[in-house]
Amino acid sequence: MTAHRLTNEIQMIDGLGPSNRLNKHLKMARSPFVFYRGTAQCFYSDMKAGVITYPKEFDKVPFTNIIGDCHTSNFGFLTEEGSHGDTVIFAPNDFDDACVGHAHWDLIRYLTSLNLVFDHCSGLAEARYIVDDAPTDKPVIRQTQVELAQQSFLSSYQTTCNVIIDSPCSIKQ
Repeated sequence: MTAHRLTNEIQMIDGLGPSNRLNKHLKMARSPFVFYRGTAQCFYSDMKAGVITYPKEFDKVPFTNIIGDCHTSNFGFLTEEGSHGDTVIFAPNDFDDACVGHAHWDLIRYLTSLNLVFDHCSGLAEARYIVDDAPTDKPVIRQTQVELAQQSFLSSYQTTCNVIIDSPCSIKQ
C-alpha cells in the first residue's frame, strides 16, 4: 500500500490522517501487529486492490456472517455460565466489525495475525518494539509453532464446518 493510499484509508476511518495527536495512532506505530489490529480497512482495501491474493475460486463460496476484524487479540476464553455450567470455551469476543462477507476474509486475516504476533513477541524480546507493561523476559515461540497453530486453526475450522453440514439445525414448525 502506498503512503498516500494508507494516509487516505486512515483518514477515512479515523477522521484524521496519521498523527501523533491520536492515541490510537501512537499505539499503532509500536509494531506491525498493533498497526494491523487498528487498520482492518487497510486489509480489505489491499484485498480489493489485489495486493493480498488468494485463489479466486474462494469468491464462489456464498457469503456468511464474519467477524470482519479477525485477529488473535479478538479471541479469548469465555464461560457459558447459566447455559451449560462451567464450560470454558475459546471464541471470538469482539464483533464491532462483524458483517456479511466471505469466510476466507476472516481466515486470511487470522492466519496473518499469527505471524504478526510472532514478530511482535520476538520484537519485544529483542527490544525492537517497546510496549508499556509488556513482559520481555518470557520465552518466545518458534516459527514452526506458528505454522502448527495455523494448520490447527484451519483443521478445526474445517472440522466445525463439516459438523454443521452433517448435522444442520432442524426447523420446528
